[in-house]
Amino acid sequence: MSLPMDVGNGERNQPSTFVTLSSMPAEVVNMIAFLLPLSMQARLLHTCKYAFYVVSRIMYKDIDVIGHRARLLSMALIGQEFRYYRYVELVQTFVFTGSGLDDLHLTYPIFTDAMQEMSRLKALKLSIPQLHTGTLMNHLRSKGIVREAVSPFLCLIDTMNEDQDPICSRHTLPSLRSLAIFGDSKLLELASFRNIYDVYLGLPVTISTFSQVMDHLCSGRTSIALQHFTITLTARTTFESTAVLISLGMCCKDLRTLTIGIPSGCINALDVSRFLSSRPVIFPHLESLMINEKGGRPAYFVTPRLVSLGIQRLEVELAGEMRPRLRTVRIGPIGWVRLEVNYGKREWRVDDFTDEFTQVFGDLPVALLLDSIGCFFEKSGSNVLAVH
Repeated sequence: MSLPMDVGNGERNQPSTFVTLSSMPAEVVNMIAFLLPLSMQARLLHTCKYAFYVVSRIMYKDIDVIGHRARLLSMALIGQEFRYYRYVELVQTFVFTGSGLDDLHLTYPIFTDAMQEMSRLKALKLSIPQLHTGTLMNHLRSKGIVREAVSPFLCLIDTMNEDQDPICSRHTLPSLRSLAIFGDSKLLELASFRNIYDVYLGLPVTISTFSQVMDHLCSGRTSIALQHFTITLTARTTFESTAVLISLGMCCKDLRTLTIGIPSGCINALDVSRFLSSRPVIFPHLESLMINEKGGRPAYFVTPRLVSLGIQRLEVELAGEMRPRLRTVRIGPIGWVRLEVNYGKREWRVDDFTDEFTQVFGDLPVALLLDSIGCFFEKSGSNVLAVH
């Protein structure tokens, strides 16, 4: 829903409604209340205490606010003590979109006050104009929402000064596990010193900015709990794209899904498959790897198409043996999907080759293509014999 309002605390006494709802299974009541329109949910808040408990958890679970409407948070969520419990403690997903210049000094202070009280917030999505980033970060730091490394001496000063707010509080947003940022990557500083499982960056970042992103995520730790990561890079060379994979593998050892968008197309599919098949094993728990999922250009250079497919098949199969959970590897229009056939035996199938790419590579001389394939299989056969 959008922004909730205080419409009642179940103070009206209607015994018939209470008896009817309390006699039904809790799962059925929750399902019915979830399917009701917002106006009907608001009416149920006035019926009885039981309906108030059920409906309020549904209405206030997801909050979506745009621009100056965030100022109503002071009326609906914060600054008020209600009879049963505080609405702000019911929020689990919070989506905020900044808009005009008046948000700089009027909206962001109230927005940060509301975030400070959301002790059960699990997912946060921010869409902030880049010019507003500095002001918003100052408000977040002043409220202790951005966690920083504090020396023991500063902590001692905070305990002695009871009248002042602490520099950084470990109790702000303790349940935060998902971050989606549509704006400056500096907002990812919210992930510092937190166990974030899901990170989504909507705007493209450069390689230099990517290093700052990793600093915010790692916060001096050698390993983090990140499991799902989506990012868009403005890479200029294939080496930069491979370097990003290596840097992620050094600290994100529990990564499950990795989605990377590279609009420039500077990614070599053979480099990626070689990276996955090399040792030591990086991303041991990886389930899905998507690179340029929406890209239409082939992600291989110089090497003919069939030769590239043959090399990738061997390397992807080896990568699947190293990673039992790996199911999907997609690099541009090349998609490898793992299938279960023949009593548990796993095979890889390649998908997503359009007619345009087939026609382009079909124009190559047949004799040259066959010679290239024959040379490749001769080399691969000798390498396999040498390994075994």
